Amino acid sequence: MKNIATLGELFYDSMSALGEKLSETLPGIIGAISILLFGWLIAKLLSRIVTRLCTALHFDEFASKVKADELFEKANIKLTPSQLVGKFIYWIVLLMVIITVADTMGWESVSKEISRLIQFLPKLFIAILFFIVGSFIASFIRDIIRGATASIGVGGGKIISNIVFYFFMMIVTLTALEQTGMPTT
Repeated sequence: MKNIATLGELFYDSMSALGEKLSETLPGIIGAISILLFGWLIAKLLSRIVTRLCTALHFDEFASKVKADELFEKANIKLTPSQLVGKFIYWIVLLMVIITVADTMGWESVSKEISRLIQFLPKLFIAILFFIVGSFIASFIRDIIRGATASIGVGGGKIISNIVFYFFMMIVTLTALEQTGMPTT
């Protein structure tokens, strides 16, 4: 009989402890969920605004002139450059919201790691931009060499232009990787 009474007390004590912990953490969880939902809406809104602004500023036409759309096709990216910038803004804002939620919940390690990721993204964006512009310039130089050697009748012009192209692409790739902070030595 005593065992049943102690089991009942143990059950009651554990349930009351669970109720106390739940009542302590429930406001934080509800606050974190509301911050996440509000931040998600703000991220969607900012993404649409930036996409429309880029479209209004004819960013897609500029990207077409520098042949960035060809690189998007090769990379199997179905978004327009304006939409891609909008998605970039969306994920940056959403990551900042997740940092806020992690801080609210007391998850400092999650917050620190996402902060490090956000600090890395501008370097990555600049490296990608440098790679796109560098590949455009390397292709332009290859085409000039190919056209010049063809016009003067040099037989190995295609080989020479490809060697120069790959040399420039190697320099562009190494520089882009170095921009991200990767060791290239």
